[in-house]
Amino acid sequence: MKIRNRIFISNTVMVLVSLVTLLAITGALVNSFRNENINTEIAKAKLNENVFEVQSLFEQSTEIVLDYETFSKSLSKYHYQLFVTVDNDKKHSNFEPDDEEETTNYMKAFDFLVGDQASVYYRDSLTIVGKSLVVDDHEYNIVVWYKF
Repeated sequence: MKIRNRIFISNTVMVLVSLVTLLAITGALVNSFRNENINTEIAKAKLNENVFEVQSLFEQSTEIVLDYETFSKSLSKYHYQLFVTVDNDKKHSNFEPDDEEETTNYMKAFDFLVGDQASVYYRDSLTIVGKSLVVDDHEYNIVVWYKF
């Protein structure tokens, strides 16, 4: 075998080994990145485990309208926060000022139905439960949320 053929074969083998090594390293990096992000996204996509208990609290609609503080305290054991508007004016809130603005935007985006059933939404790592009531010709929008 000529020296040229030996050099060609050895160079070809080195290039192929380098490409296989690069492919293996890239595959390992992509796999670890994908697994890390998927697990993070799955954790963010879970509804809060107490969402159904909080939703059932909305069945006592008249108590909510009459006594915000008591309702807020009953929500606090689930780590939810309460925001109430009456005829689009803020009536009660235990949110931070930035959260109030964000909640107002969510209230415009979501359609909280008037009736007995509370609506449950999930968006941007927030579990949101909301309801709209009409009592004595006043529209009450009641929103609670759990921020991850």
